[in-house]
Amino acid sequence: MAAEVQLRREGKRDLAAIVKELCKFSPRRGTTIKKSEEAFFKPKSKVVFLKTKRPLMAKVNLSTHHYEVIRQQTTKIHKNMYPGYKIKAANQLCYPSDVNVTETFAEINLRS
Repeated sequence: MAAEVQLRREGKRDLAAIVKELCKFSPRRGTTIKKSEEAFFKPKSKVVFLKTKRPLMAKVNLSTHHYEVIRQQTTKIHKNMYPGYKIKAANQLCYPSDVNVTETFAEINLRS
């Protein structure tokens, strides 16, 4: 409370509001805010990257080897930028659950 008043006297209203928010509800409020900030800036899940990897490989016509070489180099810069090579799992995510597609045939279960 005293820190908040002192910051207001110095004209630092934004900082005073942050101190007030940290002390507002409970002693654990600061930890809660820190965890939510970390979750916000954490890299997105791999499922999103799996959906974007397949079109990338199709557009550029990359082989598995070329994709892995690119992945190894970019992993040094930014971890988890490209997931491991799981193209079959990514293809299955693109189809509805009642559609079965393989290299030789396609099957669709219809409602009766």
